[in-house]
Amino acid sequence: MKIGIFTDTYTPDINGVVSSIVTLQEALVEKGHEVFVITTKKGLISLTYENHVLRVPGIEIKRIYGYKFSTPIQIRAYSHIKAMELDIIHVHTEFGVGVLGHVVGKLLKLPIVSTYHTTYEDYTHYVNAFNFLTIEKLAKKTIVRLSRLFGSSSTIIIAPSDKTKTMLVNYGIKREIVVLPTGLDLDKFS
Repeated sequence: MKIGIFTDTYTPDINGVVSSIVTLQEALVEKGHEVFVITTKKGLISLTYENHVLRVPGIEIKRIYGYKFSTPIQIRAYSHIKAMELDIIHVHTEFGVGVLGHVVGKLLKLPIVSTYHTTYEDYTHYVNAFNFLTIEKLAKKTIVRLSRLFGSSSTIIIAPSDKTKTMLVNYGIKREIVVLPTGLDLDKFS
């Protein structure tokens, strides 16, 4: 099976989402699947494609640990992704590249699996630097609406815990939500 993993963060970044994606990628390849990663890179002009990793242009936001934000409108990337002849899309973010994954999935009529890694309600302080109650409420409402939007355009949603699944159900997401804890590479602990 040809699987496209869409993520806003990937190696050489170091964080929990990257660790989860790399563990998943390695397990899928070990099972005989062909895995393509579509992610961001710092820079606004060119995209790169090497070793099954397509990196689309993005703007680095240093305040959020070097997170690279990209636009979901990636016309040049679309032709690369189409040429991959994917069987399924697996989205790991609800922003730039995640939106791109949903758009590509709809255009190519592919099933879309979404993994909900982050409880964004815990990170509203990034958009509410002055701790205004009104901004806090608006940020949380926006998170719920975006989560519902992504949930409704997914074929199935993976939650890493029962807590996350309950949160998504409480958001009003109607798609099937499966709890699948993030795997660990136990060899690193030997």
